[in-house]
Amino acid sequence: MFLPVQDGWLAGTDSGEWGGRLLFVPGRGRPRTLLHENVHYLARTPGGFLAITGVAHLSIDEGKVFSVRAHGSDVSTELLVELPSAPAEVWEAPGSGGHAPLLDS
Repeated sequence: MFLPVQDGWLAGTDSGEWGGRLLFVPGRGRPRTLLHENVHYLARTPGGFLAITGVAHLSIDEGKVFSVRAHGSDVSTELLVELPSAPAEVWEAPGSGGHAPLLDS
């Protein structure tokens, strides 16, 4: 999945038990890995972006929500919350314009 940001794109991958990544892909230059997590959902919020991650495989069942801030090509992440399990589904709250994801984990 891709989401445009200032000076580039956020790109999220989910490869199940083999892991995934959140990358910043600048308009010019090489992509940079921000997270080594399976990305389930990317959302734009009034304060930046959210990345919802997780994996459920064998004895592993974990999920996380990260804040992603982009100021030009300076992009950073911060863990906001650890979920009780991997997100099973993510929906956009009606009328939120994609700013309020709802989780089922």
